Amino acid sequence: MKTMRCVFLIMCLCLSFHGFAQHQPDAITTEWEIISQGKLQKKPRFKEPLITVRFIYENGAQFMNLSLKYMFTDAVFDEAVPVEYFKDERFEVYTDKGKYELSAARYAKARRMNTVAQKVADMRVVFGGNLSFLSNQSVKKFVVHFAQGYQNIDLNSQEASLLSKAYTNFLATLPVPVTPEVNRVGTQPVRPVVPPHRQGQQVEEQNAEVKQQALPQRAETIDDMRQRARKWNK
Repeated sequence: MKTMRCVFLIMCLCLSFHGFAQHQPDAITTEWEIISQGKLQKKPRFKEPLITVRFIYENGAQFMNLSLKYMFTDAVFDEAVPVEYFKDERFEVYTDKGKYELSAARYAKARRMNTVAQKVADMRVVFGGNLSFLSNQSVKKFVVHFAQGYQNIDLNSQEASLLSKAYTNFLATLPVPVTPEVNRVGTQPVRPVVPPHRQGQQVEEQNAEVKQQALPQRAETIDDMRQRARKWNK
């Protein structure tokens, strides 16, 4: 009875380890990275925010989580408009090669945060769409379409480089799909890759095998079979 329990426990451990080894994360979220330092707002307008970004991989789709932090003086903080971003609201990105559009994946609203040094209105929006252009194009400008209006946010070359680097680092964290080698019916079997230094030797071996098969085989006579039988008796 104890032996059966031990065998059962070992089987469970093996299955658990195999499942863990084959597991790939369903969602990946990178750390926040600063793109632009922003400036202090002296008027009740959202002008030059502190921009941070992180990327999300979920259910096979990529998302960009953009954070826009507007820093105010005490005099204008209470006059700042509580900005909202509705779901499916578009977000335009202008690069050195063209224009691209993303859409908000959910509703978002700016948060007001009071700190000792300053007062901040932070709005974080998750945008979905094809982000591949971020890997090889330099972003020049964002056009943020709030529910209360829109705003143009320019990026300099250094800020554009930081954004592209953040996306490249995100791509490096994505899981690589594993496709097992399966010989299906009607397909050619997978041939092993031969190193260059072995290719000449392999060709010689194949030629020798072909020559051996091409030689005519002598038919075995009755005397040959008798001699082989005598050797068996010995």
